[in-house]
Amino acid sequence: MARRVLLSAGKGTFQAAPEETLKLALAGLEKKHRIQTQVAAWTAELAQFKCPPEIAALKDELLYARTAISRRLAPSNRRAVKPG
Repeated sequence: MARRVLLSAGKGTFQAAPEETLKLALAGLEKKHRIQTQVAAWTAELAQFKCPPEIAALKDELLYARTAISRRLAPSNRRAVKPG
């Protein structure tokens, strides 16, 4: 069964989407499916109190992210003091 994507041409009329749009839509769906599968696998590992290697590699970055962010934002949070 061929997939069809319809685009609104206005006032309740529709036309078939171009082939490129269809390919991009399918690629987006495949990417979403891959991500959902990966998240499900990570969730299963974390539920067993095991840290997935991809997350373990980011351990320090995740643990100290707040410190890094606050350092980056600190100068912009300060108010400029006008002399006099």
